[in-house]
Amino acid sequence: MAPLLGSWTGTSLLRLRRGEGHDLFELFDAVGEVKPTERKWVATSKLLYHLLPDLVVPMDNLATAPFLGRSQLPVAFEASFVEEAYAAFVEVAGGIGAARIRNAANAVPFPVSGAARQDCRVGMARVVDFAIAGYVRDGRAALHRR
Repeated sequence: MAPLLGSWTGTSLLRLRRGEGHDLFELFDAVGEVKPTERKWVATSKLLYHLLPDLVVPMDNLATAPFLGRSQLPVAFEASFVEEAYAAFVEVAGGIGAARIRNAANAVPFPVSGAARQDCRVGMARVVDFAIAGYVRDGRAALHRR
């Protein structure tokens, strides 16, 4: 896994272009067996978010799947899904704007006592995840397809 991380370390979702999500599949595939489950997208995306918090959007069936116009994340573990999902994530990030995402990621409403402020921030990919959850909560699921 470490050699794969090196090429992505420091990369942000804000720098990805539409279609580059396909290249991320190698990371997901490398940790695909981290947990014996059919919900590989949930487990792998959350693990990778902790390793690459500005790049990997943590996915779930409550917000991400409906946002992508699905009832659930696919069981099949294929690169085409990463490409589809990241095209949507890049579109959302573009709609929000890089400055707003950076500001939200760096805002620390409840810093941990004794910790450096920068260690308490959320990743920029999580800010996009929060936006997706907001779209779904507000009944605007699959917004990126309109």
